[in-house]
Amino acid sequence: MANSFLQVRVNEEDKEKAARILDSLGTNLSTVVNMLVKQIIITESIPFDVRLNKDSFTIPQAQSQSMENDHSLSDTDPVIKGIREEYEW
Repeated sequence: MANSFLQVRVNEEDKEKAARILDSLGTNLSTVVNMLVKQIIITESIPFDVRLNKDSFTIPQAQSQSMENDHSLSDTDPVIKGIREEYEW
């Protein structure tokens, strides 16, 4: 299947910050956008909460620690398995 070109307008400073963060994670913007598109297809939704209140943009410390200890994101999860296979992660 041929690749298609996607053009997105984003604030230059935000793009640079995101690129630095993703680089430190061993990936890049293109890969993450492709992952987002795949998740939209898999979940048939926006794969994160979209809300008006500012609290939705932060993860409380207890929840963050819980997520770090959550080992349910394994290759047995079909979504995670698909992402890992698609992006050789």
